[in-house]
Amino acid sequence: MNGKQLLSDLRGALEGIKNSNQSSIQIDALSQYLDKWEAAAENTVKETDAARAQRLDEWKTQLAVSSAEWLEMFKAVIEAGMTALKSSIVINGGAAATLLALLADGLRANGSGHLGLMLTPLGWAWMCFMCGLGCAGTATGTRYISQALYAEAFHLKESRSDAFFRRGNWARNTSAFLGFCSFLLFFIGSGLIFSVLISSAPVAPK
Repeated sequence: MNGKQLLSDLRGALEGIKNSNQSSIQIDALSQYLDKWEAAAENTVKETDAARAQRLDEWKTQLAVSSAEWLEMFKAVIEAGMTALKSSIVINGGAAATLLALLADGLRANGSGHLGLMLTPLGWAWMCFMCGLGCAGTATGTRYISQALYAEAFHLKESRSDAFFRRGNWARNTSAFLGFCSFLLFFIGSGLIFSVLISSAPVAPK
């Protein structure tokens, strides 16, 4: 029984006494009724506080679980992105250094006669590897900038944090785009080298 129901019952009882033309009521009965009302009100408050505390504990648990999941996913994305950028730096840098060494050895051994016909596509291939290396390095830098902007946004008020979140998103998207370009340039450079190898292969006599 809640306080509203008890108040309604008390008013009904008083209204019944008034209609029966009674000018007095039993104090003991009224006192017992009010004690019952007070006990019911205290129980209601206790139940309300217990339910509120239970909901608060459930919310804290759900918040801790969701925050932990989000943090682990964020760490996994950062680790995967960093691994991809390191791989791009290794393959583009290694390809550029190897191609440059091979061109230097070929020029010293054979001069620029037959090798000169292949310098243009090989030069473009080397340029693709170098641009891919630059894109991967720039993507690594913008990746750290995006993390710094996100971290700064968490420590600012909501009115200013939105601007830092937008800048962080822009830096993150730029990093992802540059990382994609670095791998694309590696494949383009590899295709140019493959075309040179195919065109310079000796033709078997018939």
